[in-house]
Amino acid sequence: MIPDPPENIPFEQLPVLNVDLLAQIVETIADPVFVKDEQHRWIYLNQSFCDFIGFRKSELLGKSDYDFFPAEQADIFWHKDDMVFSSGEVNTNTEKLTTADGRLRVISTSKSVLISADGSKYLVGIIRDITEQARRENYQEQITRILHRLVLGASQEEILQVALRVAEEEIPGTIATILLADKKKQRLYLAVPSGLPDEFSCAIDGTPIREGMGSCGDAAFYHRRVIVTDIETHPNWTQVREIAHKAGLQACWSQPILSFSGTVEGTFAFYFTRKAEPEPFDLEVLETLAQLTTITLEHQRIERETQQLRNLMADMINAMPSLLIAVDPLGRILQWNAEAEKITGVSAADARGRELGSVLVLSADQLESIYQAIDEQRSLSWSKVAHCWAGKNHWLDLTLYPVSGSSRVGSVIRVDDVTDQVRIEQMMVQTEKIHSLGGLAAGMAHEINNPLAAILQNIQVMKNRLQKGLKKNEQVASSCGGSIEVIEKYMQERDIINLMEMILEAGERASGIVNNMLDFCRKGDARIRLNSLPELMDKTVALLDNDYNQAQRYDFRRVVICRDYPPDLPEVPCEGTNLQQVFFNLLKNAAQAMSMAEVENPRITVRMQVVGNWLQIEVEDNGPGMEREALRRVFEPFYTTKPVGTGTGLGLSVAYFIITEAHRGKMQVDSQPGRGARFVIELPLERSVTQQENYSG
Repeated sequence: MIPDPPENIPFEQLPVLNVDLLAQIVETIADPVFVKDEQHRWIYLNQSFCDFIGFRKSELLGKSDYDFFPAEQADIFWHKDDMVFSSGEVNTNTEKLTTADGRLRVISTSKSVLISADGSKYLVGIIRDITEQARRENYQEQITRILHRLVLGASQEEILQVALRVAEEEIPGTIATILLADKKKQRLYLAVPSGLPDEFSCAIDGTPIREGMGSCGDAAFYHRRVIVTDIETHPNWTQVREIAHKAGLQACWSQPILSFSGTVEGTFAFYFTRKAEPEPFDLEVLETLAQLTTITLEHQRIERETQQLRNLMADMINAMPSLLIAVDPLGRILQWNAEAEKITGVSAADARGRELGSVLVLSADQLESIYQAIDEQRSLSWSKVAHCWAGKNHWLDLTLYPVSGSSRVGSVIRVDDVTDQVRIEQMMVQTEKIHSLGGLAAGMAHEINNPLAAILQNIQVMKNRLQKGLKKNEQVASSCGGSIEVIEKYMQERDIINLMEMILEAGERASGIVNNMLDFCRKGDARIRLNSLPELMDKTVALLDNDYNQAQRYDFRRVVICRDYPPDLPEVPCEGTNLQQVFFNLLKNAAQAMSMAEVENPRITVRMQVVGNWLQIEVEDNGPGMEREALRRVFEPFYTTKPVGTGTGLGLSVAYFIITEAHRGKMQVDSQPGRGARFVIELPLERSVTQQENYSG
């Protein structure tokens, strides 16, 4: 039973502790305690102090720091002691101290001044060993720095090199090494250079992942840490002990590097040139650095996959035929794809960061609507907006939609060039007009044929009734009081006979024009027949002789047609109406080009000849010729060099299709600026039955 403490005992009556008792108390303190005189000599030391620095009390008493510690450490201790003696204030400080066995320890000291009754000053100090605490704090700081560098984008090699350096700083005497696994080959390879001897590094570069291949081979094989404190006697090193012995290595600790999914990515190993037994902190360092390596590998893998995804997304965006623009909430460009570069001529590097209105040239009202939609985070859609880019008219569809989320993107703008679509629509309307006009022309031609036939017939009847030698004519002339000779003489005097011949000739010519028009407008039955190409060409020329456009100062009759082909050309299996369409387009294009270039003596030469099993047709003009770009694209649909409104750009593409697809022929063009153009067509002289049946116009 513990007695109750005495109460209300005056301080003066409390027992006084003698020096021996105080010494016994100090000796029981686990922390080192020392007392120095003003000459910095130790005059009292507890046993904990002697045990800590590794010297006997008899060796220390009466001596100073300079007798036991390195000069740079002793200088610091002496300076701090002077500060305490002079100021009288308590000083707490963190210092480093080297013990008798050469170990560097980190200590926290607390020093104060004690003044005796005779006025002498003594320095009393207490030491606390914080080596392990400082070591852990320093180690954690190193790990934090590595992670920080990883986040800032340091390379995998750089991070792994730093990890090796940290290991060798934290565990003195170790040679750290990282081996990464090749899963297909089931081998371990050096990730980065290490401090191991070159011969040994070469030997372990490609270590098989299996039992008995040293600490690393076993650690990777069994997915567990392998600690070998003595390579000379451990069974794991039986197969590779000799190479370790040559390198002077006596111990190896190896920790497997495991991915987040549990697969082996490699090993983190510590090699020693001495036998080495790990302490708990050593194992903690080994395991932590292996985990750090895992984080590094996973981070780099994620970065690679992310970059691949970025590249894939960029490729997809750049492959899209639409102009795609991403802008921030202020309308500044963040993304500018390849189609945007192509259409606007502004590179992505030049576009990024600029205001949308400075690179996407739209009207002030249009830009205001776009900026307002961006600011209000709402969608916007326009259809078939007329716009001029690079000196050419375009029609655009524009769609703007907001982007929600944490990204900097405010809105995405998609612009589609629908120029071809608009032209197709216009062409369809024009085609309908042409079909309607063709039907009207055919109907008018039929209607014109009737009065023409009456005119020709009546003129012929009139000529018959004015001829001599017909009994009826003479009877009627006599009954009228005259004679047929007098009437004939009158008509000759008044040139009536010639006028009637001119009427007859003009009527027959008009009839021929109408018949040619009917033949050209008549839909074919999509059947291949033998046709005379000179005859088809002549009919086409006759039809074009009546083609005159006053607004364009274009008159085909001014063009001289030179025919250069023999009269005995064989007939060619073809669809006559479609082939006439080809001739029509070629001849009319040539005549229009020469008219626009104001060629003084326009001339078109048509040549035909048999070349092997082909009949070759050449249509050559002395017009302005074509530039290289036009020559390359002349057969493309909708490509035209004519002013807006004077052509659809379909004539030559239709002709090319008819020759190459419908007739299995060949078509090419040869031209130089200022030297005219020459179109060459080759048609097969024979067609198989299958080709004829499959043709569908």
